[in-house]
Amino acid sequence: MTIGTKVDAATTAAGAKADEASNAAKAEVHKSIAKDSDASLGTRARAAGDYIADKWNENTAAGKKEMAKEELKH
Repeated sequence: MTIGTKVDAATTAAGAKADEASNAAKAEVHKSIAKDSDASLGTRARAAGDYIADKWNENTAAGKKEMAKEELKH
């Protein structure tokens, strides 16, 4: 593995870690809104959908991070 490839993998891992954390934080906000009984049904439904999308993105970023970390090992 060349140094350039290692730098690329490290950059990918760092970016994916940031994306994972960002999506996790957004998911928690959307989860809170979806559970808020004072919010309208439409707002709660939209927040629930956003929560699902955020969790999907969080898991995708986690997978990218792990792949990049594995690439750094070789």
